[in-house]
Formats: sequence, structure tokens, C-alpha cells
Amino acid sequence: MSSPVLALLLSFIATSAALPLLVRLLRRKSILDSPNTRSSHVIPTPRGAGAALALGVVIAWSARGLTPLLPVLDGLGFAVLGFLDDVRSRRASVRLIAQCLLAIGGATAVLVEGPSAIPLAVAVVGGSLLIVTVVNAFNFMDGINGISGLHAVLFGGVYWLLLGEIGRAH
Repeated sequence: MSSPVLALLLSFIATSAALPLLVRLLRRKSILDSPNTRSSHVIPTPRGAGAALALGVVIAWSARGLTPLLPVLDGLGFAVLGFLDDVRSRRASVRLIAQCLLAIGGATAVLVEGPSAIPLAVAVVGGSLLIVTVVNAFNFMDGINGISGLHAVLFGGVYWLLLGEIGRAH
């Protein structure tokens, strides 16, 4: 298990290296989000670049030895769902159902992996609602990079702390 600083550095390097390559590929394949009345961008913008962030997260988890299987699989499930929707849009109802199922799995996985003083039903329902809300809030502000970046740092830090507690409990 490496230090948090090394894990952060490895994650940053991997994400920073993968992002421009992925954006170039998405542009070449014309996987773009065209501006509309709800958009904050005015030119077509690549969709699917979050896959580079998912790579960085997996590298950070692995470098820290914080890879409890269930939360990792759930996080990867969200990454795959998001990427598939970016490549070929799905109906909102299909995405919401898939997000709810993944969120229930994620909230349950965190409870299974670590001790919790919160009652199971409260943790699963509250955790699921939080996860779905965060995912959709992030998608809504995705085109506003400063807000998206701040959001990612704040929630990433909270998630890092939760995984650290889970790692110490085992």
C-alpha cells in the first residue's frame, strides 16, 4: 500500500495523460455534445471524457490498496453506464432505472465493506438517493469545468475518506 500522496500523483498523471488522448479520439469519432438552449457550451464538445477520470480513480484505489471489490465494481458500473450514454444516448427513464439499481448496489456495498452505525434501510435509501442526486447534478454541470472540477474534488475527498475508513476496518 502506497502513501496517499503517491496515489494522488499516480492518479493525476494517468488522468492527465489519458484525457487529451481520449478527447482527440472522441473528436475524431464525432462523439460530441451539440449545444442547445440548456447548454453552457457554444461549440460541439466531446462526450465520454469522464472515462479518463474513471481510470485515475481506479489507479488511486489500486495504489492505496483500497480496492474493496463491491464498491469498485459499482463505481465501474456507473463509469460504463455514463460512457455508453455519452457514446449513444439512452432514454432518461432507462438511465434513471440503471442509476437507481447501481446506487442501491453502491450504498449496500459500502455497508458490507465496513462497519456502520446507521441502520441498513436508512443507509441504503439515503445513500442511494445521494448517489443518484450527485451523479445527475454532476452531469447537469458537466459543461462548466470549474464547477465540475470543484464538485469532483469535494466528493472525491469524501469518498477517499470513506474508503480509507473501510480499509482501516479490515
